[in-house]
Amino acid sequence: EGLGFYFSVSRNLQGEGCVIRAFDPQAMGPASEHYPEVNYCRDAYDAAAGVDALVLATAWPQFQTLDLHKVRSLMKRPLLVDARNALDVGSVTDAGLIYLGIGRPMAGPEFEQEPRELAHHLRQTRGRPPSATRRSR
Repeated sequence: EGLGFYFSVSRNLQGEGCVIRAFDPQAMGPASEHYPEVNYCRDAYDAAAGVDALVLATAWPQFQTLDLHKVRSLMKRPLLVDARNALDVGSVTDAGLIYLGIGRPMAGPEFEQEPRELAHHLRQTRGRPPSATRRSR
């Protein structure tokens, strides 16, 4: 599928006012040449710092061994979107994160509810569903 899909999504999010922070151990060099508008981070923890939501878009083994408690402590809001279903749901929620996987039920310490109710809550608390760190307007 290539990087194009992920960066077209990031461009759409940027169009909504989101700031994209990215880390990929394999693709950052080539990607930075084609997508200079993305903020490239030194590691996954740097990418998590201050964000409203974290999206796992690749399933590199090093992402499966992250200290999720540390990740949670760095984030502004605790939403982790696992676009690859690469993480253990229990480990994510035990770290205090809300888990949203593709084709999986939403899970987390604060939201043991239907996705529609969570989406409503997120719209109420943030104005729009979270996707990344928002720029100040």
